[in-house]
Amino acid sequence: NELVIRYKIINRRLFLGAESFFFEEGQDTLYQKAVYGGLKVDDKGQSLLVGLYDEDFHLIQSDK
Repeated sequence: NELVIRYKIINRRLFLGAESFFFEEGQDTLYQKAVYGGLKVDDKGQSLLVGLYDEDFHLIQSDK
């Protein structure tokens, strides 16, 4: 049950390719408590950021 994930290390920083998460204007304070990112990974190891999670691993969602 392992996944291969493509990544890069640049200047001692790890990059998974999923560096952006877009949310509605005015929702920035909701996502400030984000600690973790949820990724989907395809069969080639490419990742896509699909959600942000708080310190207790709860998905942060807008009420809208």
